[in-house]
Amino acid sequence: MKEGFFDYKTSKVHFIKFGNGKKLLIALHGFGDQAKQFLALEDALKNDYTVYAINLPYHGQTQWREGSFSKKNITELFDIVLKREQKARFELMGYSYGGRIILASLYDIINHLDKIYLIAPDGFKTKGMFSAMIIPVWLRRIIKGSINNPEGLIRILEKCYKIGMLSRFNFNFIKKNISTEERRERIFNTWISLSDFKINLTSTRKFLKESAIPVELYFGKYDKIIPPEVGEKLSSKIPNIGLNLIEEGHLLLNEKLNRLIKDQLIKS
Repeated sequence: MKEGFFDYKTSKVHFIKFGNGKKLLIALHGFGDQAKQFLALEDALKNDYTVYAINLPYHGQTQWREGSFSKKNITELFDIVLKREQKARFELMGYSYGGRIILASLYDIINHLDKIYLIAPDGFKTKGMFSAMIIPVWLRRIIKGSINNPEGLIRILEKCYKIGMLSRFNFNFIKKNISTEERRERIFNTWISLSDFKINLTSTRKFLKESAIPVELYFGKYDKIIPPEVGEKLSSKIPNIGLNLIEEGHLLLNEKLNRLIKDQLIKS
């Protein structure tokens, strides 16, 4: 495994690289996670792929100085990796939030893609980061205005929760993600960026079917954040989309998934 940075405008994007396969795979992690979590799949991927796992804006060691980020930013990061590896085509792997970013960016990169791996992809029906989209704008403004006073903000949130203006899940989620300056910066800038990563299940199904690109979906049978029914709806009657259910919850970057993908690659 190697790690390093590449320059993007005024930012420095951190990545880890492993494997010596002929095919290029770019992997995007989940919200609050880091690129190194894909090392759990190194044994499965290393012979078929050269893997670049990128730390997304406001995550890991990436030094993001562009403010909010967009699909255009993400696809330009892909272009940088393609040039580094002197490749014209690549494959993508996304876990949770990383899956949302891939699905939202598909229309701009489909002509360069050979395959997609989506692991509990966010964006369709999620009890998690992006349920924060339903938090009222006025409350987001209060949160943003209180960035330097987290104790006072928590008191405001507690009052909102007690009078029923904020769900328990969103209360706990926000409380956790404003606990440090780094987390506050990450959640606020991700919120700002949300509007460019919206996904529609019906149109995405149609697009994937028409593109005929191979897609492998992996869902945990007991996932309470991104339920497996999402995978069933997305893959139903589309021959190029495979659905894999795993005896796990939402945390799928583990040895079970490693063995499954390794077996699939051996048979392919």
